[in-house]
Amino acid sequence: MDAVRFTILSPQEDEFAVAGMGKQSPYWGITFPRCVGQYDRYIFLDSLSPDELQSWRSRFLMFLRQLTFWSRKRPVLKSPYHTGRVAVLREMFPHAKFIHICRHPYDTYRSNMHLAHHGWAVFQLQDPCEVDSYRTRFLDNYQALEQAYYRDASELPPSDAVEVRFEDLERDPIGEIRRVYSQLNLEYRLPFHRRLEKYLESISGYQKNRSVPLSEPMRQSIDAKMGKFMAQWGYGGGGLEKPRTWPRSA
Repeated sequence: MDAVRFTILSPQEDEFAVAGMGKQSPYWGITFPRCVGQYDRYIFLDSLSPDELQSWRSRFLMFLRQLTFWSRKRPVLKSPYHTGRVAVLREMFPHAKFIHICRHPYDTYRSNMHLAHHGWAVFQLQDPCEVDSYRTRFLDNYQALEQAYYRDASELPPSDAVEVRFEDLERDPIGEIRRVYSQLNLEYRLPFHRRLEKYLESISGYQKNRSVPLSEPMRQSIDAKMGKFMAQWGYGGGGLEKPRTWPRSA
């Protein structure tokens, strides 16, 4: 998808593993889109009953134990839904660190509509409902995830949470990654730097999809839901404002 090559051994979101271990994942709503409401409740863990939450925690912990059994290294997890799970993850793993990547909501919306049409479609065992689907729920879920993140991340020390703009990461990937390591008090070592440079060189010719302009009604809908965050992240309506410089650690 999107000219990105991947195989069965390529890194994937850990949410796929959680879904494979039981029903407690919103990703089952991809396979059974007419039950999207039933599975979306697993996005926000604070909505679960105590027994359901304990079941989710047990499966997630089992997954991480299996993942790290041989290496004993700190795992790097990547799941959009963890944006709304900071409180639970922090309780489970008191030394966890969080990297929050934001992107212009117009681009995020376009990307997710493209994902729903071209990506999720291959997993569906039924046609989605026209009025209740991943597409129609996306903006509300997006807003709620960001609200949950800032509510819970406000309790974290600066050395345990860092924010990155996607556009800044594209513009200066090494500089932004060095900043992330510095703020999170992680050691940025020369062997990693060399591997990073090699990887960036390998994707230097990649071209992103050309975006179709959003309609004015759709832009207004996004502004209504995400306007507060757009201002907070330094974005203006319809495009980027002057790039924002995040506070940098010494």
